[in-house]
Amino acid sequence: TCSLVLYSSTLATTVGGGDSGEILSVSCEGGVLRPPGYPLVAMLGRLAFLSSSSKDIAWRVGFIVSSLPAAVACACLSTTLLLLTNNILVAVLCSMLYSSSSLVWASATTIDPFSLSACFLSILYLCASAFEASSHRPASTTSRAAFCSSFLAMGLGLCTDRTFLLSACPALLWLLALAVLR
Repeated sequence: TCSLVLYSSTLATTVGGGDSGEILSVSCEGGVLRPPGYPLVAMLGRLAFLSSSSKDIAWRVGFIVSSLPAAVACACLSTTLLLLTNNILVAVLCSMLYSSSSLVWASATTIDPFSLSACFLSILYLCASAFEASSHRPASTTSRAAFCSSFLAMGLGLCTDRTFLLSACPALLWLLALAVLR
């Protein structure tokens, strides 16, 4: 998507503020970020460090941990809005506004764990809206896949940051209500 090109072209090639230094250090040396840490961020950062690329280490880790997940979050947001509103203009405009907001941009262009959390949250909401969209078809494979995928996104999101649960509760309640109504 356009957001991936923009994020990766403006991605920091050095250590930024916040948790960037700690995440980059753990990515290079291995180990655990401060307890309870961000286990999935540490594993993805290590994978980026071990990948063979001509780019700087900070850029590779930032791309895998921040830019790519932020772009996936934008794509999932757009798809979710399209499913819920059936209006492509609303979906595209809202996704563009989200992807260019200052907090999202700052998180997507430095080594930051919150882009990964936003990615899994947007996947969770996409799966929940797909589950609702398929609710008029009895026991379809799409609805089962969407229901199960939402819990996979929930588990992966919790491996990213424990506060993920606070943002995911509305989607979880929405899914459970839809499941009970079936």
